[in-house]
Amino acid sequence: MMIKHGLLPMSAAMALATVAPLNANAADPPAAVSDFEAAHGGYEFSGEFDVGGRVFVKRPPKSSAHYVTPSSPNAPANPDPNNRSKFEEYGAIPPGLFAEYLRMTLQTKDGLYFGELRADNIGNNNQRYIVDASKAGEHYLTVVWDEIPHLYNTSALSIWNGVGSNNLTTSVAIPGTTVNAATPASRALVSAALAGKVNTIDVGIKRDKAAVAYRWTPDQNWDVKASYSNEKREGIQTSGVAIGGLGSLQQFQAPRPIDDTTQIGKVSGQYFGATPWGGHFNVQVGGGLSLFENNFNSFTVQNPFYDASNPRVFSPAARISLMPSNQAYNSTVTSGVDLPFKTRWNSTIQYTTMRQNDEFMPFTVNPAIATFVLPASSLNGEVDTLLYNTNATTQWTPEWRTTFRYRYYDNDNQTPELLIPNYVVEDSSATGIAAGVPRRALAMSYTKQNASEEFQWRPAKWVTLGSSFGWEQWDRTRRDANVTNEFIGRGTADFKIYDVATLRTSAQYSERRYDNYDGRAMSLETYYAASNTGTNFLIRKFDMANRNQTKANVFLDISGPSGSIFRDFVISPTAGLRFEDYPDDPAFFGLRKSNSWNGGVDATYVFKPGNSIQASYLYETFDRFQVGSGTITNPVTNASFPAVADAFSSNTHEKVHTILVAANAELIPGALDFKLGYSLSLGKEDWDYGTFANYPLQGNGVGYSPFPTVRTYVQRLDAALKHTVDPSIVTQLGWTGEVYLKARYIWERSSVDNWQQDLMSPYLYLVDQTLARLIDMGATNPNYNAQYFQLSLNAKW
Repeated sequence: MMIKHGLLPMSAAMALATVAPLNANAADPPAAVSDFEAAHGGYEFSGEFDVGGRVFVKRPPKSSAHYVTPSSPNAPANPDPNNRSKFEEYGAIPPGLFAEYLRMTLQTKDGLYFGELRADNIGNNNQRYIVDASKAGEHYLTVVWDEIPHLYNTSALSIWNGVGSNNLTTSVAIPGTTVNAATPASRALVSAALAGKVNTIDVGIKRDKAAVAYRWTPDQNWDVKASYSNEKREGIQTSGVAIGGLGSLQQFQAPRPIDDTTQIGKVSGQYFGATPWGGHFNVQVGGGLSLFENNFNSFTVQNPFYDASNPRVFSPAARISLMPSNQAYNSTVTSGVDLPFKTRWNSTIQYTTMRQNDEFMPFTVNPAIATFVLPASSLNGEVDTLLYNTNATTQWTPEWRTTFRYRYYDNDNQTPELLIPNYVVEDSSATGIAAGVPRRALAMSYTKQNASEEFQWRPAKWVTLGSSFGWEQWDRTRRDANVTNEFIGRGTADFKIYDVATLRTSAQYSERRYDNYDGRAMSLETYYAASNTGTNFLIRKFDMANRNQTKANVFLDISGPSGSIFRDFVISPTAGLRFEDYPDDPAFFGLRKSNSWNGGVDATYVFKPGNSIQASYLYETFDRFQVGSGTITNPVTNASFPAVADAFSSNTHEKVHTILVAANAELIPGALDFKLGYSLSLGKEDWDYGTFANYPLQGNGVGYSPFPTVRTYVQRLDAALKHTVDPSIVTQLGWTGEVYLKARYIWERSSVDNWQQDLMSPYLYLVDQTLARLIDMGATNPNYNAQYFQLSLNAKW
């Protein structure tokens, strides 16, 4: 899906860059000087370009058949997982010639008029071009064209025809009633049906973005800005498709089409003036719009498990909705004014309205199921937001300063709450046609308020102390918790110890509490059924649950005393933590703890100008604890807690080590420089289970066991040798500027051992034998190993 570009743009840019400076030295007769040139002292033309070539010692293969197969159900048939997708995730890195950078600048000698062209990765699929033009103090114009690729995978397996369109078909036919997860014969049936019908495809998105920005400052009081951008996205992403209920579930992955356009426009005008009492004020009025247009509001997928003997359960196709086209409009007024008592007051008020009114689609694409009459033809979606943000800072004395902040944000969902009396789920009657069990589409709204008062005291030049007290409230509509209030206290202390050390510290503690948490009432608003068994009322959602949070950070910067041999040695240890405890009743499910902390050190020593060494180490750890269950509970009230047979507690521990080393050496002053950089990141994640309270650890005859450890290794080595060409040689070659040659060696390696994706393939059911009606695309593979040399020429004039 990633478009490859030719060398035509690169060739044209190179010709322009090289001819211009050489022509400036040619023995041509002088041109007549115009009145404009005379008025501004003439022109200055300068520039820079960087071109070179790349040779791979080891280039990751485009694709990797790192999949399990019927003949190797317990391990991949190909032990080498490396492929090119992660390595070229945000831009191709091909062998051969490249033009990495170009800059050409033309300006008048008095600096009044200026124009510049900058280009990156010319001719590649992530190329970018920027043009700046200005008349100093009055007009400023910027034009940008940018290609932004995002490659997800080059080894995805597809059984689909019409990839990239909104109508996917397949020649794979596996009647659903013939497949049973419990029998080897069923798995063999799926394997035979897939044989010879799987193709390798790329999964990715390409963005083409054009933008223009203009600024006009007619005098010192006015500042007018306008901007517009148009971004086009094309490509595919992996999408999961489900048909039928748990007893007859059909699952597969399909390439979801991406074809949409986003336009964003902004305009604002700001006036700066003087107050009658000798201060200054500014007022800015602006507005903007965002228009999103999706060329596909849905896509249909032919069901490989379609069964003509039971089409109501095993549908011939599925339809998946996509992001609807929508619009947003906003207006903003921002102001600031100097008040008496050395006070500066700033405020912003913004109103935004968002609309979405795409036509509704029928409940199902399955012709074997009767289509119900929808309660409306379209959503008529409307969400209006109002933001007011203000702060006032007062410098009472040179040592004492206070800042008051207040923020009000109202998200008002005006979308009609449609009552849907009948509906079909997953294009199958196996999930039940919900006749007589109506469902209301809730319009969730909320209001969020923040207020704080901050104090800062500087009793001496070497110390600054600060404290603040804050409050945050969420007032929600149509959510489990109605109101939550959080009170936040924070303290800071900064110290400067002579010229050898700087210490910065901060600590914060907060408590969030809800007024009332009632999941059952929320469910009744949606389902209208007291006997609803689709909701676990005992779960506490982490964004609304009671929470105690502690955060702290410390940073120390130490350098050698002036005049000592250690004056150019700097060491900077740092540490931080974030502990979150959810102190709800022990009988509730959900997240109970989420803790993390980090510690590290950075050291730099400069031997002499141009010669230095730097090393750093960072350790991060994450610890989460939650309580869950494989059984959906439905107590009448939140007070009771049934003896759930398979309730469990789960611990997730993650540790990350990051090491960085860099060195610079001036081997020959002014002529030869060497740079070396190395980074290593090691990650380890363990996820285990344990008993919860006094309840058994297993239910339905299935026991819980820890997941395998997930390990991540990411390494990069970058060595560069730069030779600056002797200026006398450059002059003899007819060039006017600096020229240097650079040789680089780069090694990158990503190795991920992850049980969640290592064995993903169309044959996933061979690994998890409880699954049969499942076809995966195997579209996640972050492994690669690459080594290459680059030789480039950089010239400035």
